[in-house]
Amino acid sequence: MRVIAFDPGKVTGYCIMQFHQHDDPEVVDFGEIEFEDLTDKYIRDITDRCSQCVIEGAVLTGKINQDKVKQLRATERIHFYWDSIMSHRKPVMWIQPESKKLAGEVPRHIKGKHAKDAYRILDAWRKMEDTNQVRMEFD
Repeated sequence: MRVIAFDPGKVTGYCIMQFHQHDDPEVVDFGEIEFEDLTDKYIRDITDRCSQCVIEGAVLTGKINQDKVKQLRATERIHFYWDSIMSHRKPVMWIQPESKKLAGEVPRHIKGKHAKDAYRILDAWRKMEDTNQVRMEFD
């Protein structure tokens, strides 16, 4: 099963992992994209072979500024694309920002602050699955 995680924002990070039933997961791809370049085509291209999507939920406290607006709009774009156009796939899984504390160390080959956060989102989601807080289904 291939899973993608997004850290939406002014710069959106993503990380894709391949999960195997009895082996450790492997990082397949990662990257960062500016908000202006986060189009449906771009989202489609990077999510094409993924069967699950995990998005970090937005922090809705504090002042609303341009960065917060871009974070919410990026979240909306990814969610809309995944649930509407890719409706044959599993629904989006959401993870709260504080859940990233469960994540282990980020592999050295993953570069970029937001790509690293996307890795942490996936690792935390996987650890929550291991403790039955979320459920991972293999095809």
